[in-house]
Amino acid sequence: FCGTPCQNAALKAYLGNIPDNLFLMDFICRSINSPVAFDAYLKDLEVQYSSRVSLVHLKNKKYGWHSLASQVQFKNGKESIKTVENDWWVQGFVHNDLYTRSSCYNCKYKHLPRLNVDITIGDFWGIKGQTQEDNFSGISAILIDSKKGYTLLQKIKSNLELDEKTIKEVLSGNPALLTNPKRSSRYGEFFELIEKYPFSVAVKKLIVPPIYI
Repeated sequence: FCGTPCQNAALKAYLGNIPDNLFLMDFICRSINSPVAFDAYLKDLEVQYSSRVSLVHLKNKKYGWHSLASQVQFKNGKESIKTVENDWWVQGFVHNDLYTRSSCYNCKYKHLPRLNVDITIGDFWGIKGQTQEDNFSGISAILIDSKKGYTLLQKIKSNLELDEKTIKEVLSGNPALLTNPKRSSRYGEFFELIEKYPFSVAVKKLIVPPIYI
């Protein structure tokens, strides 16, 4: 099972005893966004492209790992693929925290070691000394949280390219491992605005630098 840290905690609490053949995995979670905001984002695009959405692929790597591109395909065959520099969804989240879910501001699972999972994965932001090709494709961090997780990694490591790093190196580019996001002062305004305006207009009215659009 792979989910957010809080989803893993919920599953573990529900099951009580974890069976031997169930491995629990979380990821480095910055926060989860409001489904109301995401629905507004897609509806805005559907109006722009005159068609219903058929597929969404966030963090698409067509333009590289660091592009944070959002790929959206439509039933009429058209496609939108925009990067962190020109996608309103990424701009409103990554730079401005306009629609993070309220519970994420007080996350109870921003700690090490992880007590509810066997393995933690995530983007290895800030890693040094890698090839241009690897930096384009993306590099993952794998944190082993239990003996069970270690055993699993030993079984699959022949299929991976592994290099041992310190937890300090992981934390340097991933403060979200231990730090909660901070609520934007314009959080409430955003939800008022999307009642009146398309998603892109609401974000544009509230966005603060950096902005490249």
